[in-house]
Amino acid sequence: MRIVRVIGVLAGMLVGGTALAQEAASGMMPKPAAELQQLKGLIGNWKCDGKMGMNGHEMSAKSTYKVAWELDNFWLVAHLEGAKSKEMPTGFRGVDYYNYEPAAKQFVMMSFDNAGGWSMMTSKGWDGDKMAWVGRAEMMGAEFESKLTVTRKGENEHEITGTTIGPGMTETVTLSCKK
Repeated sequence: MRIVRVIGVLAGMLVGGTALAQEAASGMMPKPAAELQQLKGLIGNWKCDGKMGMNGHEMSAKSTYKVAWELDNFWLVAHLEGAKSKEMPTGFRGVDYYNYEPAAKQFVMMSFDNAGGWSMMTSKGWDGDKMAWVGRAEMMGAEFESKLTVTRKGENEHEITGTTIGPGMTETVTLSCKK
């Protein structure tokens, strides 16, 4: 199954590269989706503090989250650095990629971490001061359902709550992040 996915990704890159070359030759270069501007408030350096839980075992969580435009402003890329702790002696690191999919009229977030896990989630965008994300994750060879809600508490503060549920495991997170 993983080989089929890799072949699909490589084929998509080849087709996408060909389409980009054709657009460049015609003088019509693509532009980043205007909807991405809705996420520009994420740009910057954040310090997050809160709690994470796994199957009812709760632990404190401290991290930094650095967000910037990448790849000619087509993507927002965020780097997460979780502090080392007794429960997580190696710390936790991850990278999130944000984009907007015009055909489906939704935001897309793809995440990868230093434990081999990944997720893909989508959101319809801000509903007032809340942005709800839903999708799936893969960790330790199993598939999980993920939900995440970002709540704006002002220009320089967000609250993040989420759950990831799968075979024999439930993860929770509640963070307050400030610039």
